[in-house]
Amino acid sequence: MNWISKKFRAGVQEVKERTSRDITQVEDVGTLVNENLFERDILLAMKMLASSSNISERKQAIKDLGHLSWSGGPSVAKFAGNQFVNLLSLLNDPNEATALKMLTVHAIGEICCANRENQDKARMYGLLEKLTEFLSTTDNEPDYTALRRSTAACLLTLVCENQENQKALLRTDKLQEHLTSISMENWTAWEENEAAQLITFLGLDYREDSRSRWAKMRALITTAQRET
Repeated sequence: MNWISKKFRAGVQEVKERTSRDITQVEDVGTLVNENLFERDILLAMKMLASSSNISERKQAIKDLGHLSWSGGPSVAKFAGNQFVNLLSLLNDPNEATALKMLTVHAIGEICCANRENQDKARMYGLLEKLTEFLSTTDNEPDYTALRRSTAACLLTLVCENQENQKALLRTDKLQEHLTSISMENWTAWEENEAAQLITFLGLDYREDSRSRWAKMRALITTAQRET
């Protein structure tokens, strides 16, 4: 990357020397160059993910994809969203390592963070539905627990300020049961318990409280009727 940095600095310096325009325009040129580099690095990461047989290299590639998408801005995230088909293929492959799938789920969350277009694309491409399948896994191996928690965090990102995704997620069978089970796992190594947050965000805890209160009310009414 050193030669790229040198070339970039030389290019900006040339712009400064050739023009008397203000600094904002120079920064705009720099932004354009940086975005192109982000897109190039995303393509390189996807190439490494597809071609390498080294699991460490593939893990790093998927990490790079997520980080580049998140840090590069909306246009870079939109570019990364074009890779959803490939990411879904990876998640559907039973031969792929669970740890790699967990990192892929995390990357999807970064690609969709505060990006409505990518949120919608994830739903339309079937990623939202695929992610819900991971919530029902019961294997207690560390990679599987990490996958479940990463899935909860990713889903929270996908439904944020997106009613269509919220409706689609709420149609998931046994959603509250699975999220409640995940929320009761040990989250001490995580900053937040995203499963619990997702339950609250979707109003599932309120619905449960409402059902519980209604059941108690019906029981009281039935008891009162019997006594009379």
